Amino acid sequence: MNVGVGISVVIDLRGFEAWRKQFGKKMQDFPWWLEKQIAEMTKEVMEQQTPKRTGRLASSIMIIPTDEGHVVMPTEPYAWSVEYGTGLFSRNPHLIFPKRAKALRFQIGAKIIFAKYTRGFPGRGYVRRTREIVAPRIVAVLEKLWRDFHGL
Repeated sequence: MNVGVGISVVIDLRGFEAWRKQFGKKMQDFPWWLEKQIAEMTKEVMEQQTPKRTGRLASSIMIIPTDEGHVVMPTEPYAWSVEYGTGLFSRNPHLIFPKRAKALRFQIGAKIIFAKYTRGFPGRGYVRRTREIVAPRIVAVLEKLWRDFHGL
């Protein structure tokens, strides 16, 4: 699934045939349950890492079940721009000019600014940071499950 800007959570337990044999029917729902737990943890971290001006972007983060697993992603259309940047800071560097007016209008605090162009802004990397934070936590969860299963 193409998620735009987000994180796919997919658990492949093909190597855990011993669990399947030992737990039978109970094991059937385990991958889905584990994916859901990891997706919820990922969502929580992504909400914390998301830049907050109005809070709209952070509150738009959803867990979407798919055929392959779960996807954690913001649903606001500007999420890509906040992650990767705009203008000179984007993948296709360029200045940003007004399309239907003589000037661009910005509001910073109480001050209104007019400009003939802007350089854009650098991406905030909140999804990348989320991956960096969550990856070791997922490994720790899986290691704990493995130790608990084997009684270590």
